[in-house]
Amino acid sequence: MDLNTILWIIGRSTGMVGVILLSLAAAMGLALSMKASSPRFPRWLTTELHRYVTILAVVVSVVHLVVLWLDTQSGLSLISLVVPFTSGWDPVAVGVGVLGLEITLIVWLTTRIRDRIGYRSWQIIHRAASIGWVLVIAHGLLAGTDTGSTWAVITYAVCAALVVGMLIPRMIIGRSTGEVAPDVRPAGSAHS
Repeated sequence: MDLNTILWIIGRSTGMVGVILLSLAAAMGLALSMKASSPRFPRWLTTELHRYVTILAVVVSVVHLVVLWLDTQSGLSLISLVVPFTSGWDPVAVGVGVLGLEITLIVWLTTRIRDRIGYRSWQIIHRAASIGWVLVIAHGLLAGTDTGSTWAVITYAVCAALVVGMLIPRMIIGRSTGEVAPDVRPAGSAHS
């Protein structure tokens, strides 16, 4: 097995793992916005888990980009992995993924500085996370070389069902209260 084949396998794997992790982070974020908690999963634990899964999703997604850039057969330049829709290979599919990751990065970075930008500004920006998630799913469906396989279809369907299954009650709660639940963290906890 040559290096490009290994990189291609790692690129495919990190892409799918990134989708799964981002879907879990989105579902946990929606649960938090509904003030969901239980004795087994207190709110502070869910908050921290949401933060760590989000960080892991970002790291895995960046590894996905770097590995695909290193794969000389992918035809992806550094510019095409930073500037959406500039790729020589399927510019729409790659561009949608780049844009989805950039939105996710902006949401994550603004969470790190939430205390400086204020809760209301953070809340507005954080709502873009759903757009980032949709774009990442679209990227996987458009560019994923395994998209047609049964396991990939099931994976995308489960991820979509998880997020949409949390989004529907969130939208109902949002309409009835008109607000998004504030984040609750224990004193002294670190930002994600």
